[in-house]
Amino acid sequence: MFSARTSRFALALFCLIFVSTALGSNKLAAQSSVEVAPGDYVGSPNAQFTLPIQVSSNVAVTGFSFGVTHDGPISIESVRPSARLIAIAGGAPDSDFFVANTSPSGGNGFIVALILPASSGDSIPAGDTHVMDATYSVEADAEGSATVSFTGDLSAEPGAPSVDLVVDVANGTARSFDPSSVEVDFVAGFLRGDADLSGSRSGNFGSALTVSDAVSTLQFLFSGGEPPACLDAADVDDSGVITLTDPLVTLNFLFRQGIRPAEPFPNPGLDPTPDDDLDCAGLGL
Repeated sequence: MFSARTSRFALALFCLIFVSTALGSNKLAAQSSVEVAPGDYVGSPNAQFTLPIQVSSNVAVTGFSFGVTHDGPISIESVRPSARLIAIAGGAPDSDFFVANTSPSGGNGFIVALILPASSGDSIPAGDTHVMDATYSVEADAEGSATVSFTGDLSAEPGAPSVDLVVDVANGTARSFDPSSVEVDFVAGFLRGDADLSGSRSGNFGSALTVSDAVSTLQFLFSGGEPPACLDAADVDDSGVITLTDPLVTLNFLFRQGIRPAEPFPNPGLDPTPDDDLDCAGLGL
């Protein structure tokens, strides 16, 4: 018996297959594809990282399907529609027309299918559109790197058809696209705002940013306190210097829904502005 989730996934796939069969498949990889947004990606051992996935097309898009697999010491935690896709769909996509399966058959990874109902008139506009985020966990002893790749070799369950790499465009043509991949390097990164490195030491970055980080920075600035374990993390706005603004950003973010700390946040990583005079001695960076 198929599960309810499998049935919904089969429905979304059927819609794509029907369009492809009825109107012809048009392989124009350079014009319509799904891929990880360009960038350099890092993951810290015993922590999580997120890959933003985008649709790139020269015309509007009404659906897609694809599989993503990985090697190395990582595991997929969740696949969620982006705020942009939710806005396009006028709310979270209906579960009958959007399914993400993180336990596919045929390999490690996940499969996704989306159809924006024709009756809604919704479509993903031409250009590059961030449609979802895939979050992975990294094993504690991870070294080197991992590869995350798009693939047409995964299926919803044993014996089910494989999920093709397909983009359904607004003129009713299903376009297949070529697979791509991205390398994720493992580094002992820091979390912006985590001045005392509590997240790096515990592996729990989700609750690493606390009042203690702001207090330790204030004591360093005004009371002769010890320097934060990670000066780069204490530079919450990534201005290149530590000032009163930094603990204020932390406190406003925690209690007043203020702006969030600069990258790397909310996942740990490396400093995107490494040429400043700050370092992260607690991590040897």
